[in-house]
Amino acid sequence: GNTADIDTFRIALKDIRRRFNIDRVIVVADRGMISNGLIEEIDKAGLSYIFGVKMRRSKRVEAVLNQPGDYEEVEENLKVKEVLHEGERYVICFNPFQAERDRIKREEILKNLTKKLKQGPKSLVGNRGYRRYLSMQKTDVKIDQEKMAS
Repeated sequence: GNTADIDTFRIALKDIRRRFNIDRVIVVADRGMISNGLIEEIDKAGLSYIFGVKMRRSKRVEAVLNQPGDYEEVEENLKVKEVLHEGERYVICFNPFQAERDRIKREEILKNLTKKLKQGPKSLVGNRGYRRYLSMQKTDVKIDQEKMAS
């Protein structure tokens, strides 16, 4: 409800350990719950975790993705690679079908952004979906090609 995830997590963890006399906890969370603060809290508590994160959204993930190794095809739409990085184990999943859909979506966004920029930067002010692909310096607004690629 009105409580930040980190506070909710701290309270829930304390309660679970007290009520059920649990020593080992493994936190499983999707990308909607993950923040740097939560990761730090989990590390401080000495907990294990499994997180689903969007690729290329953090420097840590970027470093892991750059590790060498081949993907193993599990299914037609799922390739998996295990990486050990700085003492931690990562399992990287790649869906080529989703990657293609994402590429097409980025191309569509780029086309729409180009049209909107011709109308002036004010036409983009309220659109968070577009803003994340832009770089802004004072009154100069440009499409950030690096952000479009990821």
